[in-house]
Amino acid sequence: MKSLNYILIFIFILLLNEQAYSAWRKVNNISPALYANRTYLDITFLKSNPDFGWACGFEGTIIRTTDRGKTWRGVE
Repeated sequence: MKSLNYILIFIFILLLNEQAYSAWRKVNNISPALYANRTYLDITFLKSNPDFGWACGFEGTIIRTTDRGKTWRGVE
């Protein structure tokens, strides 16, 4: 029972740690302007190379980054 408590504490600490480093912020550097004022529903980055990421929104809207989210560009 004691080892189960340690496991639960470890998992709790991992979850807190991930939340501490995860933060949403508004991105203002999206081009072309057509893609800037949209709502994006999901975002993902490659685990093997986190420079590359994609965000998708309504009506098939997709933007991508190649610099860890510093800049974004619409994808057709």
